[in-house]
Amino acid sequence: MAAPFVLYSCLDRIRDYIPPTEPYKKTPYQFEEAFNEPMAQYGMSIDIDSVNFTYDGDYFYKTVPIQCEDGSIITCTYKPTTEGRKSLIQLLEFEQSFSNSDSQTIFILPLLEFILQEFEAPMLEDKDKIIWDSDSVSYNTAVQYCQDFISGADRELEFYVASDKTGSSPVNLRRYTGEERSIRVRIVLFSGHVGW
Repeated sequence: MAAPFVLYSCLDRIRDYIPPTEPYKKTPYQFEEAFNEPMAQYGMSIDIDSVNFTYDGDYFYKTVPIQCEDGSIITCTYKPTTEGRKSLIQLLEFEQSFSNSDSQTIFILPLLEFILQEFEAPMLEDKDKIIWDSDSVSYNTAVQYCQDFISGADRELEFYVASDKTGSSPVNLRRYTGEERSIRVRIVLFSGHVGW
């Protein structure tokens, strides 16, 4: 009589070791590994264990500083589904702060490209193709929107990207001005109440 329970328990444990296969689903540790290799060309690395979770009402998140060789101040904020190692990132945000120097390199575009390459990988098969519907944009259009936003003066821009026909993900670009200046890129990777 105990055999079905033992079998279920064994299968449940095995499932914990199988990484998610959907392109938009990554655990925080898969994200860290995916980030550190390609972003090393920009002198960036991240260690998600360097900070603890922040709790804010009904949700929790981590804001992790990105180590930048050129001294840029960039943070990565992510909200996972749970606090466990096998949780999935459902919201991801990069924010770069600026000094008064006009010569500072802006890394928001390569960070957006990283997001699209790692979480929306099917978009790379045809960079001009719109995968889901007229609300979403192609990879090349998303990159162009980001370039235009960085060089312009708009405060906010939102558009949608999709890697399959099941739905799209909102991408939000925001510029903060005043004493503390920054540009932020945020993407909601899959639906559900993410708290922000």
